Amino acid sequence: MERRKAMKLKQAARRKMSHRVNKKHRAKRDGQNRDSAVRRNRKSIRAATKMTKGTLGRIRKNGAPIRSRRAPAFRNPKTELEAAIQRFVDLYDFAPIAYVSFDRAGRIEEANLVATELLGDPRDRLIGRPFAFYVGDLDLFLRHLLYCRTSQQQVETELELKPRKGERIPALLCSRPITSTTRNGALLYQTAIMDL
Repeated sequence: MERRKAMKLKQAARRKMSHRVNKKHRAKRDGQNRDSAVRRNRKSIRAATKMTKGTLGRIRKNGAPIRSRRAPAFRNPKTELEAAIQRFVDLYDFAPIAYVSFDRAGRIEEANLVATELLGDPRDRLIGRPFAFYVGDLDLFLRHLLYCRTSQQQVETELELKPRKGERIPALLCSRPITSTTRNGALLYQTAIMDL
């Protein structure tokens, strides 16, 4: 009887051992199968998403690429954006009206070509200079600046400009607050200067 119990215990121990060994082998085998399945899957994904000229990486079930009519518009958005920016810069620079942008203190931040002619200084000398240098009546300009700071709408003021060379010019300043994209969101006052 004891012998039978001992034999049953040995058989049970062997079954447990073989079960453990089989479990290890199965796990190893399954891992290899999973790895090869993952490799096969990756290869098929790479093949499916391989970019061909003129496609956006999409293919039909039969393997033919799907060509999009919109693809040429997205080929080089950077150059399109640069071209649009250049168009707006040209519109600003070559506008028939003098445009000046100044900050809260009244310093000139931007000026177009007509403004440089009207004020009699080149652009590099205008930028960073107080606009008050070119105004005949300083009190009127300071009041204009104050109205610009307190109003969210267009502010208009008639005053006399004194260009660097030449006689005084009666002018109308039309200022509107804008947020500068080039100066980290600083508040500027874009001003159209119309000689009267």
